[in-house]
Parts: sequence; structure tokens; C-alpha cells
Amino acid sequence: MSFIKRDKLWESVAKEAYKAQKKRKEYEEMERELLSKLKQLSSEQSSEAGGFRFQRIERKGAVKYSAIPALQNINLDEYRSETPVVSWKLFRY
Repeated sequence: MSFIKRDKLWESVAKEAYKAQKKRKEYEEMERELLSKLKQLSSEQSSEAGGFRFQRIERKGAVKYSAIPALQNINLDEYRSETPVVSWKLFRY
């Protein structure tokens, strides 16, 4: 894969985006820790106080298509959307 070299403006925006990613990761970690503590303090029951609610929501798990014997010899690509999923990742090297 080849990459196209860009100018200083591109580099400046990439630096700011990278900083934002790092801050987001720090805040996500803080959020995970706080929610874990809240879960513990809630004794894993839906709870509320001071205008806040912490609700336990349960949903069914994802389907493990590879574990369905009837689908073992089926090409599931034939059933995929024509539109590819495109994502981008910024990283520092």
C-alpha cells in the first residue's frame, strides 16, 4: 500500500486528531472504571440518586454464524451488501 505525502496543514490537523484520540482513550478508560464502580455500588441492580439513573439493560447476544451446522457449506458472501464498509485509522509511526 502506498501513501501520499501531504503538506504542513494536513500534518497539523493529523496531530490535533491524534491528541484527541489519546484524550478520548483516557476518558474512555476513566468512564469504564467509574461505571464499574457504579455497578459495584449498585449491587448490579438498576439504581438512581440525585437525578441520575443507572439502568441494567440486557439484550440477546450476537449470532455465531460459524457455529450453525446448516451454514457450514454456505457462502455467506453472496448475502453481503454490495456496499463495502470503509473505515479509517489514524496512528503515529
